Amino acid sequence: MTRNRRIDPELLEREYIYDATTPPISFTGLAERHGLARNTVAEKAIKGSWYQRRKEFREQLGMKTVQALGDQWARYETAVR
Repeated sequence: MTRNRRIDPELLEREYIYDATTPPISFTGLAERHGLARNTVAEKAIKGSWYQRRKEFREQLGMKTVQALGDQWARYETAVR
């Protein structure tokens, strides 16, 4: 079944790359959300290296989270002593 809908490709890209939910949205989920064919979303993702960019974003997000928790722990330890 072919679906012809105009969706901003940058919106799809942002939703895929910067999705911080667990589990993260899939190409299929993104296609269903916007009424597009999965293949259309997958082709855009491959051309734009979305998977690699999402992986890098999630790694950076994880490092920032660990750093923030470490800072909170240090403040807690300092306050307790």
